Amino acid sequence: MTGFEMGPTLAWYERAGVSLPCISKQPLPFPIENTQCIQLDANVLGGLFDLFPASARKRSILRKVVGQPTTWFRHDSLDGQITTTTKVDDALTPTSFVPSYCDYSPWRELKRPTADVWLYKMPQTVPEHQRTIVLAEGFLHEIGHTLAQPALYVDDYALRLGSSGRVVNGLEFVIEFANLAEKHPPISHYASEYRWQNKFEGHPRHDPKT
Repeated sequence: MTGFEMGPTLAWYERAGVSLPCISKQPLPFPIENTQCIQLDANVLGGLFDLFPASARKRSILRKVVGQPTTWFRHDSLDGQITTTTKVDDALTPTSFVPSYCDYSPWRELKRPTADVWLYKMPQTVPEHQRTIVLAEGFLHEIGHTLAQPALYVDDYALRLGSSGRVVNGLEFVIEFANLAEKHPPISHYASEYRWQNKFEGHPRHDPKT
């Protein structure tokens, strides 16, 4: 259940006094839909996006940011099939809510690498400073997907490494990175999801692209 439950994270934020640091506000160069469901200022989103290097921002396949209503993981998600609900009474727990998601369906529809980032409205029971940091983390996480996904799923996708100018195949480079990562413990519970005894390949659901 730990992958669905935000309660311990929120409690840690409260104990540690964690809050979002000052972000230089910038216009977000992408459309935003359903702003009434997004609890971060558009210029904060732009500032967060601007934290990535310019070369990375150019590679992002982000099309738009879409606000979504408050959504929880349903109580039957533990059965192996993840399902969601907009009714807290059907939720796994009141704090098992969904913060963000990267939607690749536009890629299939448009036949070119495209993704939308969904940001979910968080329950009003969560204090504003906690909502802000959870949504900022979620947004940065999903932007990371819009950078990495083409390297994984576009044939012969090339990356030029800024430090050396070396040009590498995207998927081969990610696998090289994974091999290096196996020499260290996962940096978080989330990062450990697809490892078995610290190895990616030994996991029952192993997929090099995952």
